[in-house]
Amino acid sequence: MLGASIAAVTPAAISIRADEAPPASITGVNREQATELLEATLPILARTSMALLGDARASKQILETLAERAGTELGKASDADDGRLALFSALRKLCAEHQTLTGPLRRDEAPETARMGKAADARQRLERLRPTERDALVLKLVARLDVDDIAKVCGIDEATARDRLTKALAATSGEGER
Repeated sequence: MLGASIAAVTPAAISIRADEAPPASITGVNREQATELLEATLPILARTSMALLGDARASKQILETLAERAGTELGKASDADDGRLALFSALRKLCAEHQTLTGPLRRDEAPETARMGKAADARQRLERLRPTERDALVLKLVARLDVDDIAKVCGIDEATARDRLTKALAATSGEGER
């Protein structure tokens, strides 16, 4: 189901318009590199969005918005690695804005598969975390970012990122029940 949603985002929305991409002299990532980076990063951005939101429709909307803003976001990057982190940072902010406006996904609105078995258990554990801890955990386990990259994406220092991740791991493993 998510694969179909992502497919709808990829072809048309990914190409970064010339007026969105910054001049090459301002950034280390030019228009062609930006488009390639977004295309390469989209699958993991989609999985991260789904883990943060739990809703394929909302995830698709977030990815479309991110694709529209990619030129601007990547314009802040000095190289491809910074560009990748800029995309994760923008995705995290868009997901947080969405959840602020709509609230968390209610159990009765969740897709059938998310209400059953391991998926439901994982979603419940994620929902019990503080949003900052949930972000750290999802960025580590789903996006596979290192602690220093999580810190950059979240705009915090490494010690705080490590602390959030440790608390999230303890809470989801049952050691730190709240």
